[in-house]
Amino acid sequence: MRKIVCLYLILIILVSKAFAAGIDISKAPEVISVNDYASVVSDNTKIFVYNGNESLFESTDSKIVFVIVPTTGQMSIDEYAKTVYRNWGIASIGDRSSTFVLMAVEDMEYWVIVGDHLSSALTGEEIEKLLLEHMEPDFATGNFDSAVRNTFIAVSDWYNGHYNLSANIKTDEQSAAQPEEKKQTGGVLWSVLKVLLVVAVISFAGYIIIRRQLRLYAIEQRKRQRINSYRKYSRRSPGSGDYEYFEFYDTKD
Repeated sequence: MRKIVCLYLILIILVSKAFAAGIDISKAPEVISVNDYASVVSDNTKIFVYNGNESLFESTDSKIVFVIVPTTGQMSIDEYAKTVYRNWGIASIGDRSSTFVLMAVEDMEYWVIVGDHLSSALTGEEIEKLLLEHMEPDFATGNFDSAVRNTFIAVSDWYNGHYNLSANIKTDEQSAAQPEEKKQTGGVLWSVLKVLLVVAVISFAGYIIIRRQLRLYAIEQRKRQRINSYRKYSRRSPGSGDYEYFEFYDTKD
């Protein structure tokens, strides 16, 4: 019984983790800017990046998109990033020169994809340098909010220099990001409800399994008690020289 309960608990943990990794990445949300499914980015940073992206898009037809998940589950970080990048149509934002940053906070991994119209300028070596200087220090210490903000500022500054623009990040953090905040809040609530539903289904299934095992165990115990309280013997049937039969009788009588 102890093994059954342990297996059941392990099943809940594994399925819950798989569900966390199973965020619906098959289609894009209505607003793409900072999509935080791990709840590690502050509202101020989300608004800051949203406003900066609006400004950046007006000037360069590009955005710097962040997606933060707890884990990529069974998928590798690069495979997960490519799937989101493709399914969400990030490649086709503006003139295909946006930058996509995926962060998996429990896995402690991140991955960046640069639009193909910009990849010859924002090379792998260049983006790695930016990440090591502006993402890695905060990411490594678990300060994911600062990692998002500082990475956005650094990459946005690169865009400004590449397109010969003046700094274009808006600092008014109380402007038009409210639609995003509402949608992300609704998305978080729906995710929580789905997790609770999965846990409820697993719990009910586990209850049925454990109850059935308990019944089988009780039946087996009763059977053993009956066997212990009875004894088996053989005797020759009267009038028969070679026929034997077996019967059980209660030793208490």
